[in-house]
Amino acid sequence: MNTPLVSIIVPLYNKEKYILECLQSVVLQEFLNWQCIIVDDGSDDASVKLVNSFIKSTPGNWRFLRKENNGPSSARNFGVLNSESEFIAFLDSDDIWMPDKLSKQVDYMKNSPDCLLSLTDYVITQDFEHNVRGIRSSKSSDLLERWLNMRGFGGLVESTGLVHRKVFDNGVRFNESLTTGEGLDFMFQVSKLGKFCVVPDYLTVYRLSDGQLHKNEALIERNGRDLATKYASNPGSLRRITQDQRAYFSISKFRGLGKIRLLLALLGSIVRLDLNVVSVATSIIIRNVRANLVSRSLKKKVRALKSSVSGMLANLS
Repeated sequence: MNTPLVSIIVPLYNKEKYILECLQSVVLQEFLNWQCIIVDDGSDDASVKLVNSFIKSTPGNWRFLRKENNGPSSARNFGVLNSESEFIAFLDSDDIWMPDKLSKQVDYMKNSPDCLLSLTDYVITQDFEHNVRGIRSSKSSDLLERWLNMRGFGGLVESTGLVHRKVFDNGVRFNESLTTGEGLDFMFQVSKLGKFCVVPDYLTVYRLSDGQLHKNEALIERNGRDLATKYASNPGSLRRITQDQRAYFSISKFRGLGKIRLLLALLGSIVRLDLNVVSVATSIIIRNVRANLVSRSLKKKVRALKSSVSGMLANLS
């Protein structure tokens, strides 16, 4: 069997601080048969200038497309429309990949022919040094439910996902009306077609940065409620999911006020016998404790990746 071509779709909007590190992580991939399609969504900072300079001086199979601003989902869909590969990978312009990301993921999917889409475990960090958390994705059987009810972390399909073209041939697209939750909506669409899988290895680094929409909790709450209504399997399931979502955002309002206020809020819930709030809070605490139990070797690997990406860019300048 021939090695499949992978198209990498990178939506770009005003990420001048991060886009070159993102693209350099593509250059470092051990898997070589890729095409990277960068879709600029109307940037008005130096992103376009930086990308043009980078792809002119850096060997690789690059395409740089530009369009009017309509959001990251629109940019991803436009990239898919301009791709011809067997597999499509997504990478947000402020995230980076481990060098073995594509090679391991492609091998995994080739050995699992019924898998339409694969995700990977991922690391969340801002400084690549001290605050490094590792997110082990849930089993595919409960990942979507825990993503939707806010008890678990999301699957980050926007940067971990590798998708077989037949998914798009069946009409699946990112929902351009959503500004948060579009990844979860995409995953639910895929799940209706068939199986998705999780590669159990930390292969993607999700960078916390300014201007990310996941920080807009009012928007997340509204879109989460809409997705629950759309995808809950029955009225009972919808009721449980919306109760969990309300509990999550009730707890979230106290998180920025410190641990003591949060503890007092939880004690108040216990007194009021609001056991669902206590249950959701327990799930959040457990997931966060697990995420913070990151090995020294993984932290070292993340630092080494950042150093390698930054060092190669320094040599280009």
